[in-house]
Amino acid sequence: REVASSIEGVEGVHDIRVRRSGASLFGDLTVTVGRHRSFEHAHQVADDVADAVRDEFDGADIVVHVEPVKTPEEPPIRTIQVLAARHELAVHDVRFLQDGRETVLELHLEVPPSLTLAEAHTAVTRLEDEVRSRLGNIDRIVSHIEPWSDRFAAGVSTEIPKSLQRAVAAFTEQYGDGLAVHDLQLRHASCGLSLSFHCELPGDVNIVEAHDMTRRFERHLRTAVPELARVVIHVEPAERNENGEPSRDGPPASSRNVECGD
Repeated sequence: REVASSIEGVEGVHDIRVRRSGASLFGDLTVTVGRHRSFEHAHQVADDVADAVRDEFDGADIVVHVEPVKTPEEPPIRTIQVLAARHELAVHDVRFLQDGRETVLELHLEVPPSLTLAEAHTAVTRLEDEVRSRLGNIDRIVSHIEPWSDRFAAGVSTEIPKSLQRAVAAFTEQYGDGLAVHDLQLRHASCGLSLSFHCELPGDVNIVEAHDMTRRFERHLRTAVPELARVVIHVEPAERNENGEPSRDGPPASSRNVECGD
């Protein structure tokens, strides 16, 4: 127990069983790892525990089981994701707002499209009640309910109009030299016009700043081209050549399937 507990990432150790067969020592144990950690991290913790036990007990044959647990440092958003999955719901756009003395949780919940409104509302209410119980400091929850989509909708590439080209160029120029845009693709889909493209920013830009840029870019484009029904911006670290210029051009537009949603 002491050896396993000393490994970084181990929250607890239990169910230790050891037996000898001749000169060989066999054993198995369970270690708990924060459920907000990745599967890869949990697997590495198990390997580290097994290696440490083998070193301590002269090559013992050891099997390590991993059990996910909630830890004090688990982010509230991760707690909500875990609870939503238990209710067979998907969650995104989670935001905590402080409105005076009131703490408000806003989130989008995706439900099976086969549900009626009453059934969906009941499922969401159950989740909201459990979130309040687990987090304990939420005064109000506002959930946007939407159906999840597991289908592909046909989308056909179309020529990018000059008004959209000008809007992209205007925002890029306004932002400055650090922003480069490539792989613009505009498609006609069932939901209307769907635009996607890649934005390059310096790799040391904070992710909050990068995300804020994409939100401002999207608002700018929707204002300039109101017909846009969907805008998807992929932001990535810039690849530059020795002259400080973009090292590659975006691939040409192509006809692809596109899924429309909120």
